[in-house]
Amino acid sequence: MWNARAEDDRQRYVHDLEHYTPSTGYDSKGIRLADSINSKPPSAPTSSPCSIPNSRKGIPRKDPRFPKRFLSAFLMFQKSLRQELKDNPGVTFGHISQYSSDKFKKMDEEEKSEWVRKGQQDKTRYERELADYVPSQGYDHHGNVIDENTKKKRTRAIKDVNSPKRAAGAFVFFSNEMRPKLQKENPGVKFVDIGRILGSRWRALTDKEKEPFDSLSAEDKARYRREITAYKERKEEEEESNKEEEESRNEKEESRNEKEDESFEPIQIYSARGSCSMWFMGDSVSSLMTEFDSKSQS
Repeated sequence: MWNARAEDDRQRYVHDLEHYTPSTGYDSKGIRLADSINSKPPSAPTSSPCSIPNSRKGIPRKDPRFPKRFLSAFLMFQKSLRQELKDNPGVTFGHISQYSSDKFKKMDEEEKSEWVRKGQQDKTRYERELADYVPSQGYDHHGNVIDENTKKKRTRAIKDVNSPKRAAGAFVFFSNEMRPKLQKENPGVKFVDIGRILGSRWRALTDKEKEPFDSLSAEDKARYRREITAYKERKEEEEESNKEEEESRNEKEESRNEKEDESFEPIQIYSARGSCSMWFMGDSVSSLMTEFDSKSQS
């Protein structure tokens, strides 16, 4: 059944491709042309063979030739159901997500193993294409566009560990409640796929069903406002205290320097070679003069 549907869809694609007329700015494969969109003459080549014009408009951030990522067994099954139910206008994406999750969970091991095999085949296909992938001009080996004008990422300031935790939205509370259940129902589903399922289920909820999570979010926001207010007041007090301590240290330092300046006395020393003026601590003047006199007499 599935092979027949796939063959019908392939025939439909071939027919549509034969009668396809590209729109302005697109090539025969439907890929957007950067030069047509920018409507500017190409810039002079730079020293780098993979350089990209300064204008990023119309240039996809991902290489169109980069291999399409593989689908897990559950996502392949969900995709087949979506194709089956796409003609039903009353079925939303959230309903399909819920229905496919329940059906996949209740599926017998023999049928599920078939989807697991297909998922493994698709993963093998992705790994093979990734190994043979040669980046297009202007893209790196991960398929990402090389933008020489992109500013370097700024290093983030170290966050204060004593700062209060930010408030969470209603969807976060919904995800925290539903994620363990989804992981238990679908042990083979990846974390990214669970995020997509959570998003679709959240969109399928009514306003009435979202009210408990909205209430939790409102309480968390009130908690954050209280804690951030107290945190800011505490920071201001600490800054003021540090400022006072700094001023006190500066005053003590200035006072100590003044006392040291006052304790120095100028004396004139005479010798056979002439005289010179020197500064000495007041307490050491008499002993120094005595030593100087004894050396002069000798």
